[in-house]
Amino acid sequence: GRLEAAEHDVRVLRHDQIETGRHMGAVEDALADARLQLAQMRSSTSWRITAPVRAITRLLRRRPPTQVTVVTDDGDTPSATQRTDDR
Repeated sequence: GRLEAAEHDVRVLRHDQIETGRHMGAVEDALADARLQLAQMRSSTSWRITAPVRAITRLLRRRPPTQVTVVTDDGDTPSATQRTDDR
């Protein structure tokens, strides 16, 4: 009855614990592999050469967008339907 059901539950929980441990080991291995790949990428020549480009890109992304105001020869700001050139 109740004792057998409790023993069954213990066996199931132990099995689940073993499976969880195996899964955790696989996840830890995958994490270690990813960290190794990241370290190799960051130490590569191409990563070091492109560092200035990435730094400039980060700086440009942080700046607020520049607002441009177009003024016509008569000093008015044109509407969307007005032409701003003499063509």
